[in-house]
Amino acid sequence: MVTGVDRVGSRQRLGGLLREAADNDCAVMAFNVVDPASMQGVLDAAEAAEVPVVVQLSVRSARQWGIEAALACHAEASAGRRTLSILHLDHCTDREFAEACLCAGWDSVLFDASGLPYDTALRETAELVEVAGEVGGEVEGEFEAIPRVGEVPDGDEGGGPAVALERVVEFVGRTGVTCFSPDLGTAHGAYVTQPVVDFEWARAITAATGVPLVLHGGSGLDPAVMSQLVGCGVRKINVSTQIKHAYLGAVSASGGVTEPVELLGRISAAVREVAAGYCRAIGRGN
Repeated sequence: MVTGVDRVGSRQRLGGLLREAADNDCAVMAFNVVDPASMQGVLDAAEAAEVPVVVQLSVRSARQWGIEAALACHAEASAGRRTLSILHLDHCTDREFAEACLCAGWDSVLFDASGLPYDTALRETAELVEVAGEVGGEVEGEFEAIPRVGEVPDGDEGGGPAVALERVVEFVGRTGVTCFSPDLGTAHGAYVTQPVVDFEWARAITAATGVPLVLHGGSGLDPAVMSQLVGCGVRKINVSTQIKHAYLGAVSASGGVTEPVELLGRISAAVREVAAGYCRAIGRGN
């Protein structure tokens, strides 16, 4: 079982969790939250399953909540629990904001450099990794855009990887990212039909780099596909859309609720139910 004991001072280490996940033939689940109620649900699910978890915020949520406020909330909500939790910034294209989160004490960030020219993406990611190292944080890297459901990136007609393996190897090696997010055929959003996942691409990157891979677009993905991807080197699996749907479903079903605290409890319970299924299925070794 993954325990996540690798730390630097009081900072929790994403890399340690992912290495331990590899040793246990499993992956660490990562869930996007928007407020204390959804954060509570995710942490409760992970603790009940006795697995570590990555608590993620989008840039929009982090700006709305506040860097320091979100950090303090996570520290309080995760204190004293039996399982470890990482606080992570998801899909940040703003390097200054990513640096601000790392310097404030967040554990890790995804610097999404997919909108930059490759040479710029490599340089800026490497510089951010250096900053992260100085303050005890870590960086997830991405330079190839991962689409939303229904979108196909220009020039990508499903004929295989849009980038060369040599470029991925160069990016990972020269930047020093803790983990890497490739386009494996999944997408952000709610699937209408199951995506065509490129298992061979995941295996090729893993064999060539040894870096833990991150799967985006986990919401609604066939659990058997997830398990197969874990066998191909995926060590972190992101789920956001299903958490949002659970949150909004709890709100829409609360027409008779007159006490806000009760509503918050329903939100936490709905989020916990979604997160718990993934934690039980994916967060443990075989």
